[in-house]
Order: sequence, then structure tokens, then C-alpha cells
Amino acid sequence: MVPIARDTLIEQMIDCVVVLNATNHVVDANPAARRLLQLGNGSIGLPVEQALSAWPGIVSRCQATSPRQTQIRLSEAPLRFVHVQITPLVTKGVAFSGRLIVLRDVTAGHLAELKLQEANARLQTRLEEIRSLQERMRDQAIRDSLTGLFNRRYLEETLPRELATASRRGTTVSVILLDVDRFKRINDTAGHRAGDETLLRLARTLESQTRKGDIACRYGGDEFVVVLPDTRLDAAGGRAEELRTTHRADAEAHRIPWGTLSLGVACSPEHGEDADALLQSADRALYQAKNSGRDCVRGAASR
Repeated sequence: MVPIARDTLIEQMIDCVVVLNATNHVVDANPAARRLLQLGNGSIGLPVEQALSAWPGIVSRCQATSPRQTQIRLSEAPLRFVHVQITPLVTKGVAFSGRLIVLRDVTAGHLAELKLQEANARLQTRLEEIRSLQERMRDQAIRDSLTGLFNRRYLEETLPRELATASRRGTTVSVILLDVDRFKRINDTAGHRAGDETLLRLARTLESQTRKGDIACRYGGDEFVVVLPDTRLDAAGGRAEELRTTHRADAEAHRIPWGTLSLGVACSPEHGEDADALLQSADRALYQAKNSGRDCVRGAASR
């Protein structure tokens, strides 16, 4: 019964079975292998290189002297993948007597895996697009649309954080509050386009004159704020003077009328320990500059 059962099992198996002898000649193949590998009756007895010449991916693995498993693309049209298991055969008194090749069609599972990989790739691409969109939306929310500088909302988020950090470290934060002198006259006389050009050129000056870690913001209208972490009042005053002279030189070079700035400088904790108090001190210093004839820098008075 055992040989009959084994023959029936091999003949009716869905998996493909090919048996090679010690010289790599085909000595047996079940019906599933004959169908899949297109083996005719004349294939029995042929060298495996000849019998399976249409399947070089299998032939190349038939020299294995130890058990081996792999997955290969068997054909392109139709697309078919198979799992290949090659087992050396050893009989009593013979070190090596042949090989047993078992092929299992895994096309459906492989294609499902490919579809899953493609779906994951599309999902990853979509997630990247969403992250990029979120970053753009975040950037739009904290940037001034005209100048590209940070806006008042960003300043209100960032300045309290900088002050808290400075308080923990025992350092200072200075702010420069500035605006364009007689800005309304520029709009009324030369038009709003000239006013926008003035603000844009001032924004470029602020970008070029600020250090890494400094924060330049459009506070509103023609008012701007520069936050200078770890900067004392005298150093901040020097920076404000550089901004004033640089902007004035740029305005003169481009023949922008009334292209001067008034600037007020304040420093924490001397002029305010929170954001509102510090900005109010800088605002009072700015109006002192206005009352002093404009085109100048004034520091906040001690409390």
C-alpha cells in the first residue's frame, strides 16, 4: 500500500515535482510539473539543462549540494512566480544520488504582496504630500504675505518662549521696534506700489542684517520688530543703528523719498520681564525717536 499511496500522492499533487539523478538528468516529473514546465514524454532522460532550457532560473540552481529554497520569476507572459525547493537525495551506500525539485506556484501571493507594496508606496507619497501641505500652511500662517518675514502671530508665539529661555539661563533678550518715517506720505505721494517697494526693501535689509537666531517680524503696517536673543541693550542699540544707516543708504541709492527709520530699543529684564511689557518699553523708545526728529535710535528708559 505504501508505494501505491506515494505514487498517487505525487501524481495528484498540485505542486510540481521533478527528480534528477546524480548526473543531473531528468528521471521523473509529475503531471503538475509536466504542465507548468511544458515537459513532453521525451524530456525524461535528458540533461536538466536541455529539458528545462526554457527555465534558466531553475537550471542555474540545480547544482546545489545542500537543501536550498528560493523564489523566482518563472515567466513574464503570463506573469508567474514560483517557490523553488531543491533537496539533494542520498541513498544507502551512496553519498549523493540525485536531486528532488519541488515547485509551488506563488503568483497570487506575490502579486498581492506587490499590490500591497504599491499601495504602501502611494500612501507614503500621499503622506509626504500632506506633510508638505501642512508645512506650507504653517509657513503661510506665520509669514507676512508681502515681505515674507515672520508675522505678528509668530512674534506672539516666539517672544515669550525666548524670554522664558533667557530667564532660565540668566541671559538677556533685546527687541528693536522700528517703522518707516512718514510712510503715509510715501503712499499718498508716490502710490501704494512705492510704499510696498519700501517695505520690501526694508525687509531685505532686516534679513541681511540679522544673525542666525535673530527673529525679524512685520509687526503691522510699516512697523517691524527684531528680536535679539542673548543681546544686551548697548549691543542692540548698535545693531539698530546699523539697520538705520543701511536702510537709509539703500533708499537713497534707489531714490526712495523719506526713506528713513525711527527705532526704539528695549532689553529684558530691565525694561520688561514679559513680552507685552518689553514691547511697550520699545514702543515708548520709538516715540522718543519720533519726537527727537526721526531718523534716529533711542533706548528705553530704566523702570
